[in-house]
Amino acid sequence: MARRRKRLHSFGATELPGRLTDPAGRVLDVGIMIGDSIIRVGDQAPWRIAKSPRTLGGASSFVHLYVADADVVIGHAVLCGKQSSGMPARNYFWLDI
Repeated sequence: MARRRKRLHSFGATELPGRLTDPAGRVLDVGIMIGDSIIRVGDQAPWRIAKSPRTLGGASSFVHLYVADADVVIGHAVLCGKQSSGMPARNYFWLDI
């Protein structure tokens, strides 16, 4: 739990109240606020269609996070101990901005 909060903090995110878990401790639903946007996530479970990256052997999803200043957000994440992908933050021709 502490690691998850640290990861959220590194991107300026906060977990919203109301996390739902099952008896096994799996997260059924939780809201995460980043800036003024909310994303909802949950763990893999036997009754769900969504599978985890570990189950699939690779990434199962991605999120595009739009921020006012990517350099500030990336810099904050790095200060919190995260590693940059090595791809510089800039406007690429294939982005939808």
